[in-house]
Parts: sequence; structure tokens; C-alpha cells
Amino acid sequence: MNKSLAQELVSKFVQSYDSTAKDKIWQKQSADFRQFWSQRVLAPGKETISDNDCDAIIRILDYSAKGKTKGCEVVAKTMIPQIVWRKLFNILHTDKKLASLVDSIFKEADIDRKAQLIDDLYVENAAGKNRLTGESGNMLNALLVAYDPVENLSAVSMKHREALMDFLEIEPPFDWASASIGKRISHSNESIQEATRVLGVTGSARTLYRFLYSEPVSNLWQDTIKREGKQVIVTVPKKTDAEEIQPANKGEIRESLQMQAILADIGSKMGFQIWLPPSDRGRVLTKWTPKAGILLEELPVTSICRPAGA
Repeated sequence: MNKSLAQELVSKFVQSYDSTAKDKIWQKQSADFRQFWSQRVLAPGKETISDNDCDAIIRILDYSAKGKTKGCEVVAKTMIPQIVWRKLFNILHTDKKLASLVDSIFKEADIDRKAQLIDDLYVENAAGKNRLTGESGNMLNALLVAYDPVENLSAVSMKHREALMDFLEIEPPFDWASASIGKRISHSNESIQEATRVLGVTGSARTLYRFLYSEPVSNLWQDTIKREGKQVIVTVPKKTDAEEIQPANKGEIRESLQMQAILADIGSKMGFQIWLPPSDRGRVLTKWTPKAGILLEELPVTSICRPAGA
């Protein structure tokens, strides 16, 4: 990753993200999850854990959970239905061997031992139809974050982690394709955090995650996922006579337009010319003022991108 670009992105993120306040929220949510885990999931007996009790925890785990309020802190968008989460907690409550193995994974600090325990879990749960040991790793990784958001990265998808490792230019100590799921989960969690801290981001795993998934950063690495195995078609909007491109009030600028302004500023400082969609240009220019010759009127889609003057 370009060093000057990384510095710009880190600087913008640090200014906008209140890590102290967010970590306090996660301290409480982790405590709530641990209490639920010890007093409901690991509790003796086999009585059903109520939907209400499960849902309070699912709202910590899953961005799409029913009853989640706008703006609350959530582990990730796990793509797991609420009913599947409820079923899992009750399966773990009745299957003490499986629950004990998950509990051991939560508490294990040694990276290689944790990898082995995860592999053991996948073997133990091979016949289970509960998505706990899915290929994507979403469910197990989300649980790990809820138990300890300081040490566990909220990038729960293994496809995302592989893309992040490529983006951060991380060389894993093993062949990713043939490595066990335990190795991939435990080692990617550690190496992605280390590489992100090298860029200058400090703090908990949750803070590092929010940097990596902030819009200007995620746009850089998630595009590789979207393009994988697909033909990319670019449509350039045309300015029409009917369009009125007027600067808007600053209060009207939505977050995506602010991100465009940040990226435009970073690109111009790196020596690139910048093109903005006509429909967004007026509002973006209330946040970013380009120097002469930087802003392009038309996007030269057939040319190769290169720094201005090259």
C-alpha cells in the first residue's frame, strides 16, 4: 500500500473515530455476551433459552438482527438468519461437549493451540447443520469478537480476510489454499492486525477493523472481491442540460460525498487528476477545493491512469 496514501487515510480516520468511546461500548457488550454465555449457554440443564434472551445477544453479533437500533455497535453483517443464531445457542446449551470446545477456543491465547482447537471443533461439528463451522467462518469469528473484541478482528468473512491480506501485502507462513481453517482463522486475525498497526493505526482489534472498513479504505480492497471472476462494466454518467449542478448547503452533504472529497484530496496530493460524477460535483466541491488543472470535466475511460504530468 502506498505510504503517503496510508498516512492520509490513517490521519483522516483518527480525526473521525472516537476509539475511547467505542471501546467502552464494546467493553459492556463483551461483558453482556460473557454473562449470557456462562449463565445461559453453559448453564446446567437443557431448558430452552428464550428468543428474547437470544435476541439481545444477536443484536450484538449481527448487523441485520431484528430489533437492532440505528447507530448501535454490532460485530458485523454476518449473513446469518436470526432463527439460525437462536438454534445455535440452544444446540450449544444441550451439547455440553461442543459448547466446552467453543469455550476453550474463546479462552486460548496461544495462536497455534487456538488453530488446533478450531480444527477440532470443525471435526466435532462436521455433521452439525448449524453453520457454526461453515467455510466462510462468519459465525465462529463473530462469536470470538463478541467474547473478546480487543483481540479478535470483526472481519468475520474468510474471503474478506484473504482480500485484506493481499491488500496489506501479508505473506502467510503457509499456503492459504491448502491450510486448515483453524490456521487461516487464527493466523489471519493476528497478521492483519499487525500489518494494520504498521500503517500507524493503534488500539483494539475493533478500532483496526473500523479503519479497514472505513469507506475510503474498504473501497481500495473490496473492489477486488467484486471483480473476482466477473467482467467489470463501467458506466460514465453524462451531464445533461436538465441537470443543475449547484453547490449544496454543507449540512446536506451525506457521508458518501464526504468520502469522495477525502479521496479526491488524497488523489490530488499524489499527483493524479480527479474526475467527479456531475451529479455529485457541486456538493463534493463544498468540501474540497482543487488546484488548477486537477479536476477533469470528462472521464477518459480508455486511457491508462497515471499521475498528472507523467
